[in-house]
Amino acid sequence: MLVFCGSRVGSNPRFAQEARELGRRLGAAGYGLVTGGSQHGLMGAVTDGALEAGVRTTGFIPIYIASMQEMHSALERTVVVDSLADRKTMMFNASDICVALPGAIGTMDEIMETLVLRELKQHPRPIVVIDIDQYWAPMFAMLERMIEQEFLPDILDSMVIKVESAEAAVQAVSEQLATPASVAPGGKT
Repeated sequence: MLVFCGSRVGSNPRFAQEARELGRRLGAAGYGLVTGGSQHGLMGAVTDGALEAGVRTTGFIPIYIASMQEMHSALERTVVVDSLADRKTMMFNASDICVALPGAIGTMDEIMETLVLRELKQHPRPIVVIDIDQYWAPMFAMLERMIEQEFLPDILDSMVIKVESAEAAVQAVSEQLATPASVAPGGKT
């Protein structure tokens, strides 16, 4: 499972709590974790929770971020890549489904690219967005506006599964992975 999230913890304590809980619940469900590899913020929290649960962890980190010693030292596997674009491509290829926690513009970019790939039928499954305390509500309002203004077909419900907790996210992932996908990259991560 690929988790997009912030390299900061944000102002709401629930963000880090749910990130860590998501990592823990991956273990109970038998999934692996793919992240951006940082030791900081929600990325670090989800990885810490996953490690506590004995989850296989893989981080993809650009060389310039790795050189600042920002990578999580306890990841089972760390892949150093040349760029953010390479990182996203490799993370997508290493996972079956994407989940997003709160984050900043990098996380929003990853969510949007996932939606574009889904709309173009290049990614087999919807993204699961953990919308803690309506953090992503403004983004969803903009997507709805795109539909209202006829720039985006009314397919948002088939592209995004909105949930409010780590528990609900893992349940949604389990349901999605139990359903055959039209294009499946393979592996249970």
